[in-house]
Amino acid sequence: MLKQYIAEFARQLLSPAMKNRNLCLASLGFALLCVGVFIQSCTSQGQTPSPTAHVSLVLPTTYPTETLTPHPTLTPLPTLSFTPLPRPTLLEPCISFYDRTNGDLKFTCLENRKWVVDTVDSEGDVGLYSSLAFDRFSTPYISYYSRSEQKLKIAIRKGNQWTTAVVDLGKGAGLFTSLAIRRDDTVFISYYDEERGYIKMAHLEKKQWIIDDVDFIGTNKDNLELDLFRTSLVLDANGYPVISYVDLVNRNLKMARQDASGQWRSVVVDDSPDVGWSNSLMINVGGFPVISYFDQNLQVLKLASLEPTGWSIQVLDDTVGTGAYTSIGLGEQGNYIVAYFDDNFDDMKLRIAEKTTSIKSRRNIGWYISLALDQNGNPLIAYYDFSQKDLGIVQFQNNRYQITTIATSGDVGLYPSIRFVPKYGTN
Repeated sequence: MLKQYIAEFARQLLSPAMKNRNLCLASLGFALLCVGVFIQSCTSQGQTPSPTAHVSLVLPTTYPTETLTPHPTLTPLPTLSFTPLPRPTLLEPCISFYDRTNGDLKFTCLENRKWVVDTVDSEGDVGLYSSLAFDRFSTPYISYYSRSEQKLKIAIRKGNQWTTAVVDLGKGAGLFTSLAIRRDDTVFISYYDEERGYIKMAHLEKKQWIIDDVDFIGTNKDNLELDLFRTSLVLDANGYPVISYVDLVNRNLKMARQDASGQWRSVVVDDSPDVGWSNSLMINVGGFPVISYFDQNLQVLKLASLEPTGWSIQVLDDTVGTGAYTSIGLGEQGNYIVAYFDDNFDDMKLRIAEKTTSIKSRRNIGWYISLALDQNGNPLIAYYDFSQKDLGIVQFQNNRYQITTIATSGDVGLYPSIRFVPKYGTN
């Protein structure tokens, strides 16, 4: 401001119409302005901004958290009128993944003991950050990012035919997708809008996609390596979406949840420096969120679980260099099952309850891990083999594991998402 005042004063001095009387008045005005600027500067320097109070989060029914700023457009969710479905029978496992060699989105299922690979979308460079889910009719849905169009897309298979559509028309919207389908067949997708710097949510209502801004986390102007970035989406006991993610501005772990009015509320889960990467979210038997994630500062695997008294943070594996690419599931006895990468041996680790097992495959496996539990609660883990550029799985039963390579043609298997086909009653 002071430079502007000086410039204006100089302009007046050079004006042909400037007379001695005007010069005196201008000088007096300039002096008064300088005094005002000086007083304002001193006053500002003496003020200390009040710190933002930490707001705790209580789940599953009450969320006394900070309201997001800027305030997103409220989009009330459809009224929940569905009847809870019985536990489904889990059939064959299926995996969506990205074929980097051909730039295709692909899908494979285990049929008659063979993995049958299908091309879902091959228009341009598509299939990054895929996320797979099934509705109550066993119909597969895949959310993914089109690098060519720089847009979020979805693929749905009816019978043997795949159809694809653009979900968000915004350029750069659709990275790091996570997909969930509610019991009334409402489809939800969380993702990152790189152009605007928002975590966003899309849900399908009456054949129309409703887009919400969830939380501003910053744009990637510093060209950060986002290989470990992820959004993780689940639906709580009431059918409302809950998302975990990293705030790129503050580089800490956050979680947001939408209530029945459409209001999004967020909370900082772990405010330690540089935490929350590769986060994986689940809801436990009590209806509370549990998040596994990588502490990039300490280079360890951590677990955050919400309790009635607040967030409980613990280190699950304190071996330096472990914890990236985590994926979490809930075992039969309510035990947490976490698969993650061990950078010391370029291999995968699996933690069930208090026991940790190293896969020790002697290969560079364990990137982009996705975990699912079979009918008996045994983990099946899809991963990308960085050394061989292949898609593989680890099957773990009775404290023993078996490694199987599924797709080997070119550089395939990035961003896998594994799910078991559900069967409800007679559908």
